[in-house]
Amino acid sequence: MYKRLLIVFTLFISLILPNIIYAQRSIGKVETKDYKDTKTEKLDYRVIDWIGKTFIFLEQPKKFQQFGYVLKLDKISSMRGYNPELETEIKNLRYDKFVGKIVRVIEIEDDRLRYGDYTVTFNLEELNVKIYGKTYKGRINDMAFFDDLSKAKERWLGKIIYSKGRSIRTYSAELDKYGEVKVKIGDPLKVMDIWWGLGTISPFPLRVIIETNRQEKGYMTVAFSWTNIYSDWWTENRPWEDRFFEFNPKEKYNWSSEIWELINNGEIRIGMNKEQARLSWGKPEKINKDIYEGGIKEQWIYKVQYLYFENDKLTAIQSR
Repeated sequence: MYKRLLIVFTLFISLILPNIIYAQRSIGKVETKDYKDTKTEKLDYRVIDWIGKTFIFLEQPKKFQQFGYVLKLDKISSMRGYNPELETEIKNLRYDKFVGKIVRVIEIEDDRLRYGDYTVTFNLEELNVKIYGKTYKGRINDMAFFDDLSKAKERWLGKIIYSKGRSIRTYSAELDKYGEVKVKIGDPLKVMDIWWGLGTISPFPLRVIIETNRQEKGYMTVAFSWTNIYSDWWTENRPWEDRFFEFNPKEKYNWSSEIWELINNGEIRIGMNKEQARLSWGKPEKINKDIYEGGIKEQWIYKVQYLYFENDKLTAIQSR
């Protein structure tokens, strides 16, 4: 009896074992992603969650440096004289003393009932001082969430991104002047470096240094996370998605050369889908949505015109 069971078991194993082994071998091609899935990673922090987080004082444009940073060395400073070592005459923080300094959040006060936002206390160990700042719509000007630079470099440095705009910026430090390089929507751009950008003029704290396929260099300003970005700007998308693609759109989208030409000329045509219209005209000021039995209707509002979509197809264009 035992021998019979052993023979049956051996035959059974001999039949299924090859299938078990071969099931773990490669079959076909598995597509891999070059970028981490940011949906599973905590990147964005509202002000109330800033405790323990670090921020950096950004450079300011030259014409604003004399005014310093609009943060204070105490919560109520009207009753004392200014500290010339660390403050300007109007008791802002001196630019030359704080630019590039890294501070940690140690306290957050909810002042929304009195002042409409928060008071954030930072600690600067290097100078052994506490710094106080008031947020406006969840943002403190001229500061950036310190983790964003390293995460951006990890994600994009040395890789190819694809433009969603028709130009990239240039800057001459010697002349303190800005220029631009013309590109086409969908053009490949190699990420050469990523720096902290300038405060004051943009809420997006990073400069992504890029090179075109004609070896022309420029940059675009982006944010890696929504942290310290105006709270009413937050969306479910990543903040860089309006600036560039992380994939080649001409390979992913099976669009005709005629459609790409319309997009790069900033033109709209009935029958376009929403992605094509957004690339051509940019993000609308507002979207009104109506869900009905047959699908979804949307009205996109721009400065001088309305676009009407039905189930992802542009059906009408109307002047305001």
